[in-house]
Amino acid sequence: MIMKSLQYTLLFPLFLALASCAPSRMYVVTVVQQSSPIQPRWLSQHESGMFIGIGEAPTMDAANRAALNDLMTRISQEIGVEMSAVGEVVKSESADGNVSERSHFQTDAFSGSLLRDIMRRISSSYWEQCRAQTGRKEFNDFYRFYVQAEIDPRFIDSLRTQTVAENAIRKASLDARLDKITDLMEGSESCKPADALSELVSSLQLASSLFYGRAAAVETVSNKMLATLRSIRVTILQPYSEVRPERHYFKYSVTCGGRPAEGMKFNFGMTRGWGKVRESAFSDKDGELICDVLECNSQQADNQVTVTLDIAGVIERVKALKYESAVKLAEELDRAATALTRRDNFSTLARRAMVTGGSLIISDVDGYHSFIFRRVGSLDLSMTLVEHNGRDATFDRYIATVTCGFVDDPVFPSGMKTETRRGEYGFASPIRVGYNSTRPVTLAENEAVAALINELKRNHEWGIRQIQIEMVLTGRDDAGNEMRVEMASEPILWKRLFDN
Repeated sequence: MIMKSLQYTLLFPLFLALASCAPSRMYVVTVVQQSSPIQPRWLSQHESGMFIGIGEAPTMDAANRAALNDLMTRISQEIGVEMSAVGEVVKSESADGNVSERSHFQTDAFSGSLLRDIMRRISSSYWEQCRAQTGRKEFNDFYRFYVQAEIDPRFIDSLRTQTVAENAIRKASLDARLDKITDLMEGSESCKPADALSELVSSLQLASSLFYGRAAAVETVSNKMLATLRSIRVTILQPYSEVRPERHYFKYSVTCGGRPAEGMKFNFGMTRGWGKVRESAFSDKDGELICDVLECNSQQADNQVTVTLDIAGVIERVKALKYESAVKLAEELDRAATALTRRDNFSTLARRAMVTGGSLIISDVDGYHSFIFRRVGSLDLSMTLVEHNGRDATFDRYIATVTCGFVDDPVFPSGMKTETRRGEYGFASPIRVGYNSTRPVTLAENEAVAALINELKRNHEWGIRQIQIEMVLTGRDDAGNEMRVEMASEPILWKRLFDN
C-alpha cells in the first residue's frame, strides 16, 4: 500500500514528460499553486508505519475529504476491516451534469472512537492546485491533496482486536433481528410484511456497520427486502357497485407469499373521471383492503381509481444510510412498490331500479245510498311491489284511472261502451321499496278513487255494468332516475263490487 503511493508519486512526473510529446488529445497537467514551495520529503521517502492518502477534486475541501477517505481505506485494509464500515465516498450528479463527491463516515460510538484515534495520528498534509489542458484553449483546474499519518504496528493490532470483538457483537444482534423477521412473516395466520420491512431497514443499518463480512450481510438483507416486497400481491375481491349505495367501494385482497398481509398501507386516487376517494387505508388481519368512493359523478361512464403501495418511510430510511449501494437499493424498492400499482376502471352510469306491482286488488268497499242509487264511500287498494335490479326506489304520487263499461239502453242494450275518469294524488307518506325486496302496500279507505267511481256512476245510473281501476305509481330511484310502476285490477261487475 505504501509502495503503491510511492509508485503513484514517482510515476507522475514521467506522465508529464510523456504528455508533452503525446498527441493533442492527451491531457497536459501543470501545477499552478502549492501549499509549500517544495514537496514534503515523506511523499518520496517512506518509513515503516507511514500511511498516505491521496485525493483529487474540483475544490480544495473536496480533495481534502477524498484524501482522508483514501487514508481511511488504506488503514482499514491494513486492519482487515471493510472500508464501508468506517467511511465511504458518495458520488452525486447535479442537474447541470457536474459530479461531486463527499465523504460519509459512520457515526456510531465505536466507529467514531476508531476514527478519532486515526485522525489524531495524521501528522502532515500537502496540496497542489493543478491545471489540465484538455484542448488548445480549454483548461480544467482541480486540486490534489495528500495526507500522511504515522501509525505504530501495535496500534494496528489493537484496532484489529477491537474490531473483531465488536463485529461479533453486531453480527449476533443482526442474526437475532433476522429471526424476529422470520417470526413476523411465518409466526401467525397472517403475515406482517410492513413490520418486517421496518425491521429489515434496521437490520440493513446493522449489517452496514459490520467490520467483517459486511458486503455479504448487506446483500443478504437487501435481497430479503426485495424478495418480501416482490412477493406482495393485490387482487380485487369486490368491484365498485353502482347499484348499491352501501357498496360504493372497492375491496382488495393483499397477500404476501400467498398469506394474508396485515398492516400494509395503500394510497388511493381518482386518475380518470371526477370524484373523491378515501386517501389511504391499511390492510386488516385478513389481508382485506377497502377503498371507499366518497363522491362521484352519477352519469360518468369512464372512471378510474389507482391503488399504490406506500412504503415511503422505508425508502427514506434506506436513503438516509447515504452510501451508494443503499441509494441503489432505495431505487429498486421504489420500482418494486410501483410495480404493485393497480388501476381499476368503473362506471357510475345510473342503472334504473326495476319495480313491478302485479295486480291491483280491490277490497273492503264501503257503500252508501243516495236516494235510490248506490255510491262508493271508500275502498282499499292493495298491491305487491317487487324491486328486481338492486336499487332503492321511493314513490310519492300516483295516477288513478277508472274505466266504466255501460250500455245506453238497459232494456234493449246495443253493445258495451266505456268512459274514464282520471286523477293524480300524493301519498300521505312516500312508499319506499328497498333493493331486491318485496313490499306489500295497501291504500286503505281511499276516498279519491271512490269519488272517480261515483262520478262515472252518476253519469250512467241505470246503464253501468262494470268498472276497472288502473294505477301508475311515480317517483325516483336512489340514482335519481324517474320511476313509473303500472298495475290494473280485473274488471268487476257493478253488482258484485260491494261484495269485495
